[in-house]
Amino acid sequence: MNLKTTLYIEFINGIKLSKITVIIADDSALSRKIISDLLKEDKRIEIVSHAINGEEAINLVNEKNPDVLILDLLMPKVDGLKVLEKIMDSNPLPVIILSSINPKDLEASTQALLIGAFDYIIKPQKFGENEIPRFKKDLIRKINSAKKSKIKAESIQEKYIKNKISFRQQKINNIFKFGLYLNKIGSEIDSETEKIDITINNNINKVKEKSRGHKIKIKEIKKTEQTSNIDDEIKKDYKMVKISPHAGKNSKSNLKEKEPIEQTVPSTRAQKIKQSRSRGETRAVRKSGIIYEEDRSSHSQKITPVIKPLPKIKEPIIVMGASVGGPKTLKIVLEGLPRNFQAPILIVQHLHTLFVDSFTKNLNELCDINVKVAENNESIEKGNVYIAPSDKHMKINYKGGKAHIKTFEGQPLNHFMPSIDVLFRSAAKLGRQNVLGILLTGMGKDGVEGLGDIKKMGGISIAESKETCTLYGMPKIAIKKGFSTKELPNYRISTYIKRFVDEIN
Repeated sequence: MNLKTTLYIEFINGIKLSKITVIIADDSALSRKIISDLLKEDKRIEIVSHAINGEEAINLVNEKNPDVLILDLLMPKVDGLKVLEKIMDSNPLPVIILSSINPKDLEASTQALLIGAFDYIIKPQKFGENEIPRFKKDLIRKINSAKKSKIKAESIQEKYIKNKISFRQQKINNIFKFGLYLNKIGSEIDSETEKIDITINNNINKVKEKSRGHKIKIKEIKKTEQTSNIDDEIKKDYKMVKISPHAGKNSKSNLKEKEPIEQTVPSTRAQKIKQSRSRGETRAVRKSGIIYEEDRSSHSQKITPVIKPLPKIKEPIIVMGASVGGPKTLKIVLEGLPRNFQAPILIVQHLHTLFVDSFTKNLNELCDINVKVAENNESIEKGNVYIAPSDKHMKINYKGGKAHIKTFEGQPLNHFMPSIDVLFRSAAKLGRQNVLGILLTGMGKDGVEGLGDIKKMGGISIAESKETCTLYGMPKIAIKKGFSTKELPNYRISTYIKRFVDEIN
């Protein structure tokens, strides 16, 4: 055996021996023993210590520096919320909350998620034979996900981020006090702030002049997608318009776009088309932010737009989706919005049924903007944030000239109900270029295709950047597929939302 082979074997063995270290903090001896015994059955996990109260939990985390802490919130000496706050401030790490099914514990668990706990797990009311296997499977899955998360890096960044934001904002405020010098310092503003990619298109007249002689028609094609596990309500949103995969890339919203009309092409343009007719060529042409298919083989010289330019919903509308790590991220985003915000926001957050009401209530208390659980058939009003109710899909309906919320039971989509994709698809269909879709932290793929539909229909699609994602799963897939117009860290999203709304309004 040569040296290279020996080193390789040692390297592989090192990987195999590297385990996820865990501390269990629970004042119940029975709970500690059952959870320890369950986790010891998994060779990837090592229990390095136990804590019987909050004070001991803090000391053990500082001493052992585990990969994951499993924390019960109702403990003596120092309660779980204070333990979490101290740990996230001094020695941040992924914390999984042990929650019981009682109002006090559920409320505390919701607050823990908003503070920055990685995830939660509901303790079985009785550790019976039927409940233990599911509890074990869920806990091990969450521990493995927690190990892959960016809680430590994210928490370390937060102090820097807060200082950076205040510095940035202060500098921007100072710049705008000197309006006479804006032209001289334009480049500095550009480097300090992100310009929103949504502008009112002023080139419609130019398109009319350059496109004379072309007859334009709208071509709608049903999107072919597997929807066998989706009920009729969701299937309606799968009737999407076929689009070039490059649609929306670096495009600008056409806020006042009109239906294309017959137009004439200049002679130079006509000559180019004439030269290529015999070759039977077709190609994509972008005019006024719309993707067209130009048929060069046809004597009629037709340009066919593959997007309907006019949305049913004329006002700006924001839709957001999040999974693991979402509660804290949503708090960061929504805290940056004012009470009189001039647009509605609809959110799907993957949460256990028992947490939705408490989560919504806590967000409403923390934020200036009004936050509520969405109700079926209620009209969508600006200045409100609508959280999808538990165990129901949420979509946008348009009736009587106004947008309404529709909630309904159906089959889970991407393993979730409510599903982010259901909301995003309905927004893309009705709002088109007036929609801003935002896909935040979380594992899996829910929301990815819906974000792509928003972009394809002319809207703006944002994926949370790796910099601040607790779990870089859903946004990563969306970015890889080219479905995001922009990538932003969570602390810059609220500023972008406000600019988007200001542009349209």
